[in-house]
Amino acid sequence: MRVDSGKNKRKNKRKTTQPVARPPKFEEGWSVLPPKNSGEPFLRRKGDSLLELMYRADLSAEEVAQAHFDWAEDKMRPFYPKDPGFALDWDPDRKLRVGYVSADFRQHVVTFGILPILLSHDPQVVETFGYYNNVKSDDTTAFFKKTFGNWRDISQLDDDAAYRRIRDDKIDILVDLSGHTAGDRLAVFARRAAPVQVTFYGYPGTTGLQTMDYRITDPWSDPVGKTEHLHSEKLTRFAKGYSTLKPARGLPEPGSLPAKTNGYITFGSFNNAAKLTPLSLDIWAQALRRIPDSRLLFKARHLERDALREGIFQRFEMNDVSRDRIRFVDYTKTMGEHYAVYQQVDICFDSFPYNGTTTTFDSLCMGVPVLTLAGGHHAARVSTSLLNQVGLAFCSSESAGDFISLAQALASDLQALETLRGSLRTQIVNSALVDSQGYTRNLEATYRDYWKSYLVAQAKLSAAGLPDRESGLAADPEANLQSGLEPSLEPCLNPIPDGGLSKAALEQGVAAFPFWYHLIDLPKQVRTPGHLPHDESAYRLPKDLTGLRVLDVGAWDGRWSFEALRRGAREVVAIDDFSDYLGLLENADRKAWETFDFCKKAFGYSDAQCKRVDISVYDITEAQLGRFDVVLFFGVLYHLRHPLLALDKVSALCDRAIFVETAIADDFSPYRGGLGKGFNQGEVVMEFYPNKEYGNNDSNWFAPTLSCAAQLVTAAGFATTHAWKLMDNPKHLTHCRGFVWGQKTAPAD
Repeated sequence: MRVDSGKNKRKNKRKTTQPVARPPKFEEGWSVLPPKNSGEPFLRRKGDSLLELMYRADLSAEEVAQAHFDWAEDKMRPFYPKDPGFALDWDPDRKLRVGYVSADFRQHVVTFGILPILLSHDPQVVETFGYYNNVKSDDTTAFFKKTFGNWRDISQLDDDAAYRRIRDDKIDILVDLSGHTAGDRLAVFARRAAPVQVTFYGYPGTTGLQTMDYRITDPWSDPVGKTEHLHSEKLTRFAKGYSTLKPARGLPEPGSLPAKTNGYITFGSFNNAAKLTPLSLDIWAQALRRIPDSRLLFKARHLERDALREGIFQRFEMNDVSRDRIRFVDYTKTMGEHYAVYQQVDICFDSFPYNGTTTTFDSLCMGVPVLTLAGGHHAARVSTSLLNQVGLAFCSSESAGDFISLAQALASDLQALETLRGSLRTQIVNSALVDSQGYTRNLEATYRDYWKSYLVAQAKLSAAGLPDRESGLAADPEANLQSGLEPSLEPCLNPIPDGGLSKAALEQGVAAFPFWYHLIDLPKQVRTPGHLPHDESAYRLPKDLTGLRVLDVGAWDGRWSFEALRRGAREVVAIDDFSDYLGLLENADRKAWETFDFCKKAFGYSDAQCKRVDISVYDITEAQLGRFDVVLFFGVLYHLRHPLLALDKVSALCDRAIFVETAIADDFSPYRGGLGKGFNQGEVVMEFYPNKEYGNNDSNWFAPTLSCAAQLVTAAGFATTHAWKLMDNPKHLTHCRGFVWGQKTAPAD
């Protein structure tokens, strides 16, 4: 964790691009017809802030990030403290004092994401402080004032006075909700007003500050391994999404599909006019050319201006799209009138490189799918995140060609569009995106992890004092939060799925098979027999695998495949190779895949959710199986003649994390005499068993020490590993087991 050393550790590493020229100051509403290949927007906002750079398609994600780093180095370095000197109550489990800083506690888009959190905070867990930096107020401001446990108006305070006000409040965690937007107080954060400082939601990028510790995001907006270098903060990725939203009250019904009445598809663009770039208009024009008679409806502030409309008309004419296919709707005065315009639209186009957030959400709530083109930084991937959260991942494209093809495909299937229109609102209501309570509990737990990690860094709490969840797990909540795939001792809270078989049918099916390897809990309280300990927590499968693709190596009867699905995985591919059978049964009686198929039917999982492949791990390829977010590698390593080769094979298909469970030699060594005759945990040693020395089983080839197992996973390409034991001081050889959690991307410095 970065606790403020006063040193710009990233300066030299980050300085890889030329300084970015910031746009000159133009009054809001300035418009022009940009040149054909320009990446600058049609409408520039007032000022020359760093936010302006998010709107430009001519800048790379690295250039935008570098401008933020340069600003912080040039403007904020003098304020970085050498020793903040906090005098706090260092109890790791006490109620936390959390402060939120914003100029937008009013009728503003930030309200939609922050109010649900404030209303859901548990007052027994956190005490909230609202620091408002705006002289403007309205009814929403009054509501915020009542909602916060403590309200502070800092609009009239200079940075030093605001800093002292926050220090006097003894804030533990200070949250920035403005970033580089109007009314920000980043200079206060530069001074280190609180031990832990976090930014999220209010700004779609890095602050650039060395004193900002964390930024909350998700794996869709900031894919693992892709955007860490664009931030001065450590990224905390919430697996279910970086924000929580609520549909507006009194939404009108979506109505029938306009295309069925009009006889043509109507696309819509409702995003801020400042987000319109020549690049986006050119791509939209190509889509219109491919779809005969289609139309495009624009609605946004400032688009009532003739000069701006004319520039947009000309842009489409440059792309051979006549202006009679473009329509502008005047800005509406009420939200009801605004939402009613969606009833005229079949499909919405998202702006890029700066995506919509509230606009995208509103469109979806009105039953209108949104097509987006994902880019290289957070602002260009927000809609991708929202679409994934509500089950519309297919609406996000990675190239202009794919975007146009997607528009064609959707426009050609009116029945699918009509079905979406009628179901989208229900999908949203049932999604994690609107689960404010669940989101806030996760946020509070994250705050707690931040706090404990800070105490460790300050030597106020030993690493051993953190809840290590079981013997040997490295107490590193920052690393856990880095991927959103942290090991968990928590049992799955989702109910056991029920495929509809009767209890009698389930019991008869279980009894029909001569051998079960795993204990598996089936519906209706039916349990299979099995040889492994029935202990979910021992294997520490991440508690949330929502939306992830999982490879289960050595699945056998699928115990962990089905558990991954129960924890939210969108698809599991189970592989096993029975050509080198364990010798427990004759080949004719093994029936491993038959037990797998029986369980799959019992749970009601489809082929699309879960499929099995009889294949050796040495033979897997991306062409055959595709790519995976997570690999489960339980009970396999010690059965392999070529363990590192196998790890290399799965690593080549894995983008995020691997979980390995294996026999280890730390406490037991058959060659050395058994219990207590093994190796020290730190020794990087692997014993070879050519015959039946290990467990009287000739398929047990190797037993590494725990450290060796971790090194094997690292050697296979997983940059960060944590290893732990099943139990300390095992009494039996079968309980001498180790676990390794490997991540593809190392946490930020």
